Amino acid sequence: MATLQQAHDLARSLLGERQTPPEVFTDVFLLDHSKAAYREIQRRMAAAGVTLSKAYVQFDVAIAVQSVTDGAVGYPTTVIKPIRLWERAQASVLFADFVQMEEAWPEIIPRAAVATLIHWEWKDKTLFFVGSSAARTIRMLYAKYLADLTGVGDALLIPDSLDALAQGTAAFAARSRGSTLAGDLETIFDAMVQKMIEADGGRLTGA
Repeated sequence: MATLQQAHDLARSLLGERQTPPEVFTDVFLLDHSKAAYREIQRRMAAAGVTLSKAYVQFDVAIAVQSVTDGAVGYPTTVIKPIRLWERAQASVLFADFVQMEEAWPEIIPRAAVATLIHWEWKDKTLFFVGSSAARTIRMLYAKYLADLTGVGDALLIPDSLDALAQGTAAFAARSRGSTLAGDLETIFDAMVQKMIEADGGRLTGA
């Protein structure tokens, strides 16, 4: 399995770093950029319906609350996008009471509040509802981020991602330094991620 060290080494080559040890594009400098590229690959895959990892969570929605995002009690910070939602009365403890909600399309339509939420909408990394007249508990299945990369010894858990991650890391690092290489590197990164989605979309379905 490829490692972040390999991605950094390849990114340095793309950036023209020839010093050993590196003087400009060190592992410490590249780490923030490789983490960002790793998450960007996951976001684009999830947007295309390729989910590397899924999880369930339950959280409460108080009366009249119309949106939930990072920082809300019980709401995870690892959400790429919701996949399916169910709701029940907050006072209930019976799993069987959960009723599947409907994703609003193309968007939430304002209406008078009723005792159930019924619809949900996802945009700008936020979950939106029409506020209900009763407190509700939500159960959500969502596409989640893999654990962040923290060091060069970490394995890349996105299959066949070494080349794309190196390209993205180089692109983001070049952009941060105002390099003219950034545009070309980003174009190649975009194409590589799209090829990953097209090639692996049928088999990458995390559980």
